[in-house]
Amino acid sequence: MNTEVPPTLNMIGCGKAGRTLGQLWHRAGVFNIGGVLTRSIESASAAVGQLGAGTPLRSLSELKSAELTLIATPDQEIKDIATSLASSGVLDRDSIVFHLSGALDSSLLRQAGLEQVKVASVHPLRSFADPNLSAAEFAGTWCGFEGDSEAEHSLYSAFEKIGAHMFRIEPDRKLVYHAASVMVSNYLNALIESGINAFQLAGIDRQSASAMIVPIVRNTCENIINSDPGSALTGPIMRGDWQIVKRELENLRELDPNLGDVYKILGKATLSLAESNSLLNAEQVSKLGKVLS
Repeated sequence: MNTEVPPTLNMIGCGKAGRTLGQLWHRAGVFNIGGVLTRSIESASAAVGQLGAGTPLRSLSELKSAELTLIATPDQEIKDIATSLASSGVLDRDSIVFHLSGALDSSLLRQAGLEQVKVASVHPLRSFADPNLSAAEFAGTWCGFEGDSEAEHSLYSAFEKIGAHMFRIEPDRKLVYHAASVMVSNYLNALIESGINAFQLAGIDRQSASAMIVPIVRNTCENIINSDPGSALTGPIMRGDWQIVKRELENLRELDPNLGDVYKILGKATLSLAESNSLLNAEQVSKLGKVLS
């Protein structure tokens, strides 16, 4: 029987990502959830209810010492919270403080005054739209670690025990890493919305358009997963059909200039992808390039 007592984790901020992770760590016995501090005692109590563990707090002054502290607030609040933590008296040299930002690295915590503790950041590369659903589907999520080597073992272990795949991010490349995350996640949403809008311009109602795109999106994603973006490429640019691309671009620009811009910008990226995968001859590349210039 394993009688090892799990370390305690304090949580400051407990939105969708925090609630997902907190649930998983509590259920797996990875951490003993300690204090939970959010914007109000009501939201802290609600978070504790969903986590199934922890003590809701009214203020930072109620926080007790713990081996680890997670700052799971919006990015713009992390530094202020860290500054308050630095003067709270609840941390020591063995304490680990980490945040979940995909764009900010752990040096922000040092700049805020956390100079004598171990600091890190871990970014789960997934969407947390619903904490319960995210918890059920979390296993297999890739999580980027950046920070002090002394914190690495503890955090790698904590995330791997709930099914994460851990990898390292270089601090000076974190913004580029996050930009990549934004493109494949948030921008995909915007792209699909643009497609639905274009279907509506073609006279198809939104409900039908939303249903129609499901197999297209699913099949495209499956093809990319099973091969790679270049091998999965289809459509007029891949075929070198510059006349169709030209006419479509002209039609979209006439009906909705913004959708025309989306078509053109992504057309250029698609042309580069097709060219790099040797799908087009020089004449096709030249003609498509002029249409999309």
